[in-house]
Amino acid sequence: MKTPSHSPLIPTAEVKRQTALSVTSLWRKSKDGSFPSPVYLGNKKLWYQHQIDKWLEDNLSTAPSHNNLEVAK
Repeated sequence: MKTPSHSPLIPTAEVKRQTALSVTSLWRKSKDGSFPSPVYLGNKKLWYQHQIDKWLEDNLSTAPSHNNLEVAK
């Protein structure tokens, strides 16, 4: 994915806040390709804001993906 030169890099704490995902979920999803991979600046793990925005756009919905209240048959 081509990265816009003006896209800010954000730290893990901000990615967690924006996505409501844990560090472990971020790691798993980036490993399986369902979440953007981080970039490293020295020993800091960072993400491009535009990639997180795109992921949120693609994954936000108004309906749940499952229904915990539905009775299993």
